[in-house]
Amino acid sequence: MKKTVLVLSFLVFFMSNLWATDIQNKESTTSNENCEKVCKKWEERRFCQPDPVFPGKKICGVYKVCVEWEEVCN
Repeated sequence: MKKTVLVLSFLVFFMSNLWATDIQNKESTTSNENCEKVCKKWEERRFCQPDPVFPGKKICGVYKVCVEWEEVCN
């Protein structure tokens, strides 16, 4: 049960990050439809949380987040 909660919380965290990135891509400042936002710079982030099965140990994961965007037009 605890592993299920852990996996679900990780999925919610990951999907919310993807959702926020998608919203940023859709909020383009130009009216030209041939333009799109492209990530120029990625940042690696890490999260850790206590392991529910083995006390004193941690479960960690790494994910990437775009920190700088560039608008590219064709």
